[in-house]
Amino acid sequence: MAMDITSSAQNTWLPETEEVYTRLLARAERDGWVPIWNSNRDPAPPEYLFSRVTTENGLVIHHAMFIQEEEKKLMGVCQFGEEAQGPKGLAHGGAIATMHDDVTGELTGRVVGMAILTASLTINFKRPTPLRSPVLIEAHVDKIEGKKIFLKSCMKSPDGGTVYSDGMVLYVNIESQLRAAEENPSQHYE
Repeated sequence: MAMDITSSAQNTWLPETEEVYTRLLARAERDGWVPIWNSNRDPAPPEYLFSRVTTENGLVIHHAMFIQEEEKKLMGVCQFGEEAQGPKGLAHGGAIATMHDDVTGELTGRVVGMAILTASLTINFKRPTPLRSPVLIEAHVDKIEGKKIFLKSCMKSPDGGTVYSDGMVLYVNIESQLRAAEENPSQHYE
């Protein structure tokens, strides 16, 4: 029987995702992580998150994130809705890459605190990522070299035993280019 994706129930936050979120929340409270976003509780996603895409069925990708600024780490849970489908029952690679980009960008923006652009995004797809199932997400700043910020990210099963994908992301600080553009609006980025 084919699934009816016109039903808003297809993109709702599942009880299993809530269980993983509750487990992460307990860890966050115990270990000093700060909650920064929860699509199930926060009324509107931040405008800069591309993963905020919504259809008549609701958010296409639900997620909640926690950050530990001193250690430059992020953890969270996400759940891909039906509209994020690639192969039947599995998340599309583009949706997976979007989440790797969103979590590492959120982490970079919060711990480094500067205007950044994605310069390189490399995703290694290890195992198929299921739709409508909780997926753990983790990211950390690997190193900072001048204007370059290098991060690593990972998506895995709720028990942590299966790695679905991992990523290496390079962001570039464009703070000076933005200041120059404000001073001289006719200047173009190079």
